[in-house]
Amino acid sequence: MAEVRLESITKVYPGKVVAVNDLSLDIRDGELLVLVGPSGCGKTTTLRMIAGLEELSSGTIRIGDRVVNTLHPKDRDVAMVFQDYALYPHMTVYKNMAFGLKMRKVPRTEIDRIVRETAAMLGLSDLLDRKPGALSGGQQQRVAVGRAIVRNPKCYLFDEPLSNLDARLRLQMRAELKALHLRLKTTTIYVTHDQEEAMTLGDRVVVMSQGQVQQIGEPLEIYHRPVNRFVAGFVGTPPMNFLDGRLERRDGRLCFGTAAGLCLPLAPKTAEAAASHLDRKVVAGIRPEALRIDPSAGSSEVGSIHLKVVITEPLGDRIDVYGRTDDGANLIVRLSNEHDLAPGMGVQVQVDPSCVHLFEPGEYGRHIVFGR
Repeated sequence: MAEVRLESITKVYPGKVVAVNDLSLDIRDGELLVLVGPSGCGKTTTLRMIAGLEELSSGTIRIGDRVVNTLHPKDRDVAMVFQDYALYPHMTVYKNMAFGLKMRKVPRTEIDRIVRETAAMLGLSDLLDRKPGALSGGQQQRVAVGRAIVRNPKCYLFDEPLSNLDARLRLQMRAELKALHLRLKTTTIYVTHDQEEAMTLGDRVVVMSQGQVQQIGEPLEIYHRPVNRFVAGFVGTPPMNFLDGRLERRDGRLCFGTAAGLCLPLAPKTAEAAASHLDRKVVAGIRPEALRIDPSAGSSEVGSIHLKVVITEPLGDRIDVYGRTDDGANLIVRLSNEHDLAPGMGVQVQVDPSCVHLFEPGEYGRHIVFGR
């Protein structure tokens, strides 16, 4: 195991296309760190630079106590699991897992012991004589992981290893990968575009966009304390609702207001941090699960939003309601399945002041309380 340190690494492709821009990270020894972000944000390029598959334009990569910038991939002591698994189709499961050890001239008896122990750990013992074409997607994924494990590297690199699996199998394999990491405790860097996957797997999560780190933190910290609007909107399913408005003072109290007369009171901590933004444009962010239907609320009641239901999505134990406010803004409300709502209905949605986030305007607008 080893700490991995990225010091101001940058990758610029021909045509001055900046894929990764001045990125610095310290990945702790034994940590599972997840890089997450939309397509093109630079997360896979970062992983490939660590592996040695992409050359740095500038910066330094350290694995353990070694600078590895100029080292060949095979000399970096890392093992990578690719999105398409990259198994040798003409080799059996056993030979696929043993191949790397054979190239390193490990004794045959030792190879056999390591491969069979690893296969037992991953539930592959009965599949060692099969070839990849005779395996399911989940089984192929296990073989790819096993091939990485037998090398006993300082660091594992995972590049969206679950993206080719169906939804049910993704959930199963996600749990298995988490359990495997808890058992092995090897430094792991994991790339995904799926924020739910990132939140459930990572000891820490790095949210990236446009080649830059937007926020680093533990999953719940990023969820509850996003530093800007991009992070708040990217992390969470369904995504956070955003409403455009201004900070106003009504009846001596600071609140978020809109042109249609909506008034959302603010929690004391939020109001204190936002006082300097009085009479300025801001964006209110509210997560769908922080809203509730209140049949007793009037349309003019403070902290209440009138919503016209557009569509509903029953999801078994809950229902997601997509609607439109009097301002014409779209709003998603996540409710328990006890509510019977239909398109065209008008409802009052109550907002808890402690659940209102405030951001400065813009796609990357700073969180007024938590932003840097």
